[in-house]
Amino acid sequence: MYYFFSMLLGFFIKLLDDSIDLKLNIPNFYIEFSKTMIIFISILLIQNDVIMGFIILLSLIISNYCKKFDNDFWYSYLYLIFLLCVYLKDDIIKVLLTEQKYYHILYILFLPTMIYFEETSFKEESSLYKIKIRIYTIICNSLLICALEYFNYIELLKLNYFVKFLIFINSYFLTNIIIQSTFIHNTNPIIPINTEILENTKENNK
Repeated sequence: MYYFFSMLLGFFIKLLDDSIDLKLNIPNFYIEFSKTMIIFISILLIQNDVIMGFIILLSLIISNYCKKFDNDFWYSYLYLIFLLCVYLKDDIIKVLLTEQKYYHILYILFLPTMIYFEETSFKEESSLYKIKIRIYTIICNSLLICALEYFNYIELLKLNYFVKFLIFINSYFLTNIIIQSTFIHNTNPIIPINTEILENTKENNK
């Protein structure tokens, strides 16, 4: 069930993010519904696994560091996650110090590191190359989940939170790919899917 919530969280976060960044023509009701679902699902996931709150908090801080939030909701969301982590600090410290082995630090830092790499390496949100990288990432994450499940490493190494974030990343990236693909097939796209392609087209038409 919580794997499903991870998928929904990735979907709603990216839908809201793209609706703001790309100025999508989405009714305000769906925007507010997405915000509500993001908060609701985040609370459920963190209550089920406190490490999720710690990872989400790190990810939001890194994201804001690389590119300042362009909407007040993300700051409110950051403060909410911070307050939840403060409230659950004893549980988080207990899990980190007593239940997690040293190699789990690598898994915990996986998403924040990926966010930093993507934000600093691919500035253009609608870059075609960036979309290709996201497709490859979805494939690799899916294969990794299958491998962990096949060899029973999820239960053996207590990697439930890591699998949740792989599912979150896949849902997040897939939502973006679908939105960008809609722009590609739209005769009147809201924004160009790839400015490089448009520039090359202009040069060839001269």
